[in-house]
Amino acid sequence: MRGMSEWPLWARGSVAGVLFGGLMFGWQVFSGERPTSPVALSALALTIPYALAMTLVIARQQRRLDPPDGPPLTPEERGRAIRAVRRGEPPADPRVAAAALAVTRTQLGQRHAPAVLGILFGGLALIAAALAVWSEPGWWMAAALVTLAAVVTVWQSRVQLRRATTYQRLAADQPTAQPAGRPGDGASG
Repeated sequence: MRGMSEWPLWARGSVAGVLFGGLMFGWQVFSGERPTSPVALSALALTIPYALAMTLVIARQQRRLDPPDGPPLTPEERGRAIRAVRRGEPPADPRVAAAALAVTRTQLGQRHAPAVLGILFGGLALIAAALAVWSEPGWWMAAALVTLAAVVTVWQSRVQLRRATTYQRLAADQPTAQPAGRPGDGASG
């Protein structure tokens, strides 16, 4: 297995849950809570519901890639479809090519994501900065982390949109697949 998209569904949801719960627990401890305090332990307990929620979200996204007729994609086919969009190389397998176009449609449907993410993260950074000024200076760390996350997330979403647009253009330029056994030169006799 090459990428996380090829991991089992439960593993991807668990990783997201552990990261979220661990970060919330770490934030509480960083903010001065004892690691055994109810607030810190409740932040750690958020790992399970967040992992379940992320598993459901990932499963929903994964089902969008499956062809409407026929069996669902294998983890390897799903990984190839995602890599095809990332690399801008339309695959020869029609099932994988259809899944890659589904990835592209999903990503292009999020065309306004960079602006929305910028506004969201900017608002969170302003709230953290205001809390740092009016409450305690530890919030400056949160403001810096949110700003860093904003830069990386907005940049990555723009890259994703650019790749999706490029892939869609390349896929449209590809000749349609010929049925097995027919010559691919298009000559008629």
